[in-house]
Amino acid sequence: MALAYVEGLVRPGSHKTLSDIGKRMDVHEDRIRRFITQSPWNHDAL
Repeated sequence: MALAYVEGLVRPGSHKTLSDIGKRMDVHEDRIRRFITQSPWNHDAL
């Protein structure tokens, strides 16, 4: 899921919403939203 999210961010396109990224990457918006909100990474390191 991380690859689809990052690729969706860097691909051409003016809109970077979860919905638009999902459409470009053929991934349901809910999967991207869960990846962003529920991933157990340490955000302090970012």
